[in-house]
Amino acid sequence: APPPLQGDETYADRYETVLVVDVSETKFTERDLEFFRNAGVKTLRHSLDAGDFAWVACPKGLAPSLGDAYVLDILIERKEVNDLRASIIPSDKSGQRFVRQKYRMKNYSGLKNLVYLIEGNLRNVSAMFRRDRGGGARTFVPTHSGMTTVDMVGRLLSARVQTEIFHGFKVVNTMHLEDTKRLLKNLTLSLHATYGPLSCAGASKKARTFAEYERDFREIKHKEESTVK
Repeated sequence: APPPLQGDETYADRYETVLVVDVSETKFTERDLEFFRNAGVKTLRHSLDAGDFAWVACPKGLAPSLGDAYVLDILIERKEVNDLRASIIPSDKSGQRFVRQKYRMKNYSGLKNLVYLIEGNLRNVSAMFRRDRGGGARTFVPTHSGMTTVDMVGRLLSARVQTEIFHGFKVVNTMHLEDTKRLLKNLTLSLHATYGPLSCAGASKKARTFAEYERDFREIKHKEESTVK
């Protein structure tokens, strides 16, 4: 929901749209953040309770801060193809984390626009091969005994379909990190252009500050965990 406005002011008059990058996204170095700054996109680093990328509206004229920011209605989880392989074995710890991440985004965040960003070519299993230190031919590394490359590709594609159709996520596929950075840049600029013309009449009294978003997330999570116990 768009943040509150007063009088005749518009979103663009009062706020700037800022990309929040989870601190666990270690691949996003200072050089990568410079890419966003050069494109006119401001960023903040924060330990997100769910997802890898979120967006907030920060008051213009001040240094971006989550202390006075409003959360916008979109959340992205980024998963590299190799990490996605873990979903093939739900009993594995990585597979359980894959399922849990989606569950927390969908049930705890209170946000409607949930995006699962898969980075890499799902049909290219070259990264799933290894070559021993001594050299020689590369060998396929199966997730479990008996799995072929065809099996692997099929299950990866199935995981994507399940995430989009059965779990209600919008699935986006980028080929590499640079592709992901361009997507995040364009999405930030598009969000600002979309919210920009909104006036007081289009603003929502239900808009949450980022602090309220985190509080609600943790309260729902705690309540569910207490019920399970």
